[in-house]
Amino acid sequence: MEADERRRPVERQRPTCGARTRAGAACRGRPMAGGRCRVHGGDVGEGGVAGAYGARLAERLGERREAAEAEETLVSLRDELALVDAHTGLLLEQLTERPSTANDALWRQVLKNIDLRRRLVGTELNLVVFRQRYLGEREAMALVGALVEAVKRHVPDDATLAAISREVRAILARDRLT
Repeated sequence: MEADERRRPVERQRPTCGARTRAGAACRGRPMAGGRCRVHGGDVGEGGVAGAYGARLAERLGERREAAEAEETLVSLRDELALVDAHTGLLLEQLTERPSTANDALWRQVLKNIDLRRRLVGTELNLVVFRQRYLGEREAMALVGALVEAVKRHVPDDATLAAISREVRAILARDRLT
């Protein structure tokens, strides 16, 4: 009996995975880089939230990006700007040196074109800023993976990890990313 008692403290000192098994006991497998054994998602890029949802999330982000690129309003407005500039140039060529009601109408149209051009440029700038702020699918996946690894590293409690996993699933389902 004394030999068995001496071995138990040695076994407890070895780090273990700690995840709950199907039987309800704590897993005694050797942890990997992620803090869990290879079966419970300790392998970087395997298992866990990132492994379960990563592929579907990348697919949904790709679909959204394609839809955004196909939408006409997100295409460059340079063609419209060129048309407004050409129309304004034609109007300015029609102006005469003498004041007339025709000149007044032309000037009103030139001022409308200037206002339209200002709005188009503002829209184009907003689109440029939007594209710069858009998170591509690779960047999003890298971010999700890094967040999952950070949570696994800093949250040792299985119940808390399970609660976080449920909440992430709910968020992804709500935003239709799964």
